[in-house]
Amino acid sequence: MELQIIKQKHFFEKIIKEGKKNVNKNFVIYYLPSFFFGQNNTKIGISVGKKLGNAVTRNYYKRIIRQILRQADLQLDNKFVIIIIRPKIQNSNFDEIKKSLIKILEELDEKK
Repeated sequence: MELQIIKQKHFFEKIIKEGKKNVNKNFVIYYLPSFFFGQNNTKIGISVGKKLGNAVTRNYYKRIIRQILRQADLQLDNKFVIIIIRPKIQNSNFDEIKKSLIKILEELDEKK
């Protein structure tokens, strides 16, 4: 899957304010159908709070998430998705993070 990244603040704010929410121990996911933005594609934004650690640590977890998303065969069907990484992720190894992320994203796919 080719990743298209959300970087604009107004997209983040609108998706968090108006979107639906899914939560598990490592992630909080907000999502909206892409037609809210007049588009017909899937975009993903990743947010990591400062409680997780310094910039090196935060960027490390963002790289892990992007790699998992590239490898996973998920069809998110034209959604704008914000992935917020929770501080508890530091207690998880790579396999647990991967399972957790794929499971929560598959739940979005089922909800449509």
